Amino acid sequence: MEGPDVVEVLGASVVCLIAQLCAYFGVPGAVQFCQLLGHTGAYVLGSFPLQAILQSSWHAGDLDIFLDSHSPRFVYGIVVLTQFLVQGGYRAITQHRNEQYEYPRFSVTTFLRRNRSPIHGGFTIRRVQIIVDLSTVRREPWPVSLWQNFDISACCCAFDGTRLYKAAWNILPHFFVQKYHDATAVRIQKYVSRGLLYLDDVDPQQNGEEVGEVEEVRGGLQPVHTEQNGSGPEADDNDHPRKFVKR
Repeated sequence: MEGPDVVEVLGASVVCLIAQLCAYFGVPGAVQFCQLLGHTGAYVLGSFPLQAILQSSWHAGDLDIFLDSHSPRFVYGIVVLTQFLVQGGYRAITQHRNEQYEYPRFSVTTFLRRNRSPIHGGFTIRRVQIIVDLSTVRREPWPVSLWQNFDISACCCAFDGTRLYKAAWNILPHFFVQKYHDATAVRIQKYVSRGLLYLDDVDPQQNGEEVGEVEEVRGGLQPVHTEQNGSGPEADDNDHPRKFVKR
């Protein structure tokens, strides 16, 4: 992956990501999966590589595999990745089109596998999604073009089977919202609960701010309502999602 806004992440984060892949596929399966990403040109994007970069682990996370419909390896990628998951005990349960955003369009196939948990007892559910980018208009080379459509800036990171990347303006552990939609308030809450810090009205990607200009603020996290256009605590959360600030 190349581009002026792409930064490679090295060190312990890569080790953490490989350990997480082993939890999904076992050690031999993780090695095979990384090889398949390279052979198919697919990427793992979103919260799965994000938790590795933060060297954390989220119990309710999932693994999203992105394929480019423009690639000559597209059909091959769908076939071999589906075969890999099915042979590993995953079962396809849903397939749908995600047209939540104006750009791009996605075809999503979800796979589930039930794992016995040696730590918690009982079972845990592993979820993997194969997501096909069907967009026809792109502002940047793929897969960097996908980052321009992600709603949460922290999710702008990727793994290609060998290397781990993030957007240069991805100012972890802070995040900002790039696009608002019906689930934005819920997603802000989710990532705050995972330990990230929400920045109100800050968008380094659009405003040209440098990562170093974001001041680290320490203390507890408190939710507050947005106060824009004269709205106060009684404002409708559907119009203005709940914001979070450091105190």
